[in-house]
Amino acid sequence: MADDGPFNAVRARAYVLADTGRFAVWDDLAVGLIEEGADEPLVRRLGRDRLAVIMLNTRMKAAREQD
Repeated sequence: MADDGPFNAVRARAYVLADTGRFAVWDDLAVGLIEEGADEPLVRRLGRDRLAVIMLNTRMKAAREQD
């Protein structure tokens, strides 16, 4: 089994960024992660997790509604 530590770190950072309200949808958040230096294959892997993307989009929407 591969070490999922780096993937888990990218996922955790995605949730932190989603809560900022700076991003509208997953694609924007993915670009933000990559611009911060996240490994692009790990970001793509996270993007293939449909449930994670739904949850992240929900958090981004909630964060924008709070502003």
